Amino acid sequence: LPTIGGEKDILKTLTFYPGVTIGAEGTSELFVRGGTSDQNLYLLDQIPVYNVTHLGGFLSVFNADAMQNIDFYKSGFPARYAGRLSSVVDVSLKEGSKSDFGGEYSIGIITSKLLLQGPLSKKKNASFLFASRTSYLGLINLFRSREESSSLLNYWLYDINAKVNINLKKGKFFASYYSGLDN
Repeated sequence: LPTIGGEKDILKTLTFYPGVTIGAEGTSELFVRGGTSDQNLYLLDQIPVYNVTHLGGFLSVFNADAMQNIDFYKSGFPARYAGRLSSVVDVSLKEGSKSDFGGEYSIGIITSKLLLQGPLSKKKNASFLFASRTSYLGLINLFRSREESSSLLNYWLYDINAKVNINLKKGKFFASYYSGLDN
């Protein structure tokens, strides 16, 4: 799909489903089958996320580089997702490579991203993933005097995702971390 400023946004992609619309043009708020945007349940590795947008709704908090899978239910969702009326967006992060260390980075118009992944043990039964995204809109003010700086150009954001996976004899253990901020 075409991206705005080089940013992939999964929430904007979901608007191509029947019965799903966005709020204002260019935002990431979802309205499913006549419901409001606060009637949707957003999960990141099975944990609810309440504020799912940055930059006044322009970007979602879900870093597409770190995502492995997304399940979207707009009706008839399972009982384990109780708590919302309109829809469920269940996002799973990648598990990280168990064999090789690697990474990716990208520099865009609005944000820059970094993704690192690799094994945690020589047995190759554990892995990690670290993904971060930050904006640099506030850097414009480095070249302006304090009187000329506007509050709009002082804006910046970041997202950090981390995940550790360990395969055990009788199952799997994983721990996820997310932190994000708009300033």
